Amino acid sequence: MYTFGEFESATSRFPVEMSTSTPSNDPTTLCEEGYVLLESGRFEEAYLLLERARELAPANALIHYRLGLLYSDTGRPEQALGALDIAAALNPDDPRIHNNRGSVL
Repeated sequence: MYTFGEFESATSRFPVEMSTSTPSNDPTTLCEEGYVLLESGRFEEAYLLLERARELAPANALIHYRLGLLYSDTGRPEQALGALDIAAALNPDDPRIHNNRGSVL
């Protein structure tokens, strides 16, 4: 699993040219591929993969965190706060979540 600041490692595992036409049913894979697309500015594709990951693993804080980043990056602060609030409830000790929540405010 890759975390914030490890974009280079993520892109080596999930090339940016990946296809989203037949996404995996593994939420971890979907989350990682969605993050690569998010960092590449491919927001619509990232959204599809991250939403699918959320459907499969609604208790995964990292998925909600990355959805929060996506919403923030695409100018949807209310949705970003909602996703980050869920992430914080699931993983209250992760400072990245609280930092990004503060940035959205």
